[in-house]
Amino acid sequence: MTCWLWERRERRIAELAKRLEVNVEVTQHIHGLRREIECQVSGENVERFIGEFVRRC
Repeated sequence: MTCWLWERRERRIAELAKRLEVNVEVTQHIHGLRREIECQVSGENVERFIGEFVRRC
C-alpha cells in the first residue's frame, strides 16, 4: 500500500494503527525527484486497517 500524502497524514495513520492494534512498517524509496512511501501492515485487524486507511487517506 502506498500513500503519497504520508507526511501530512503520518500522525492519523499511526493513531489508526495503534487503535486497531496492527504494526505498520514504513519504507521510503527515492527515484530522482520522485519519492515513494510504502507501508507493510501486520496483525489481526489488517483488513479493517486497510478499509479505514482507504477512507481516510
